[in-house]
Amino acid sequence: MMGMILLEPADLSDANVIHKPRVSSYALVARDLTKGVADVGFILADIYDRFSVPLRTSLKILVRSQIHDVQHVFLIGPHLAEKREGLQNALLNLSCDALGRDILQGLHIPAWQAVKQEDMEFMIDLIDTLAEA
Repeated sequence: MMGMILLEPADLSDANVIHKPRVSSYALVARDLTKGVADVGFILADIYDRFSVPLRTSLKILVRSQIHDVQHVFLIGPHLAEKREGLQNALLNLSCDALGRDILQGLHIPAWQAVKQEDMEFMIDLIDTLAEA
């Protein structure tokens, strides 16, 4: 959703972007773009920056976002509400052991951070505003 919103200034939307397969990794996004399988691709900037020079040269950046207020979050549903504190503690303490650090490294994040309710509401409002634009 965020990626398509970022493409609106270029007059690209779900209506006129035909080839947009969904794949499981950024390497596959890059592969599909270079082979002409996909018309557009969304890649985290820090991942793109680590691509090889020949690969980066073959890809053309249309837009690059720097939205620092939007974060990815780990959410639970109401049926797990009583386990919230235990799950939160487990995630917040992942960096305390080698296996947890490996998991975090695989997610390309240094650690999970606790989020206040008002911060979450701000992010939701920001996404809603972007979606309406």
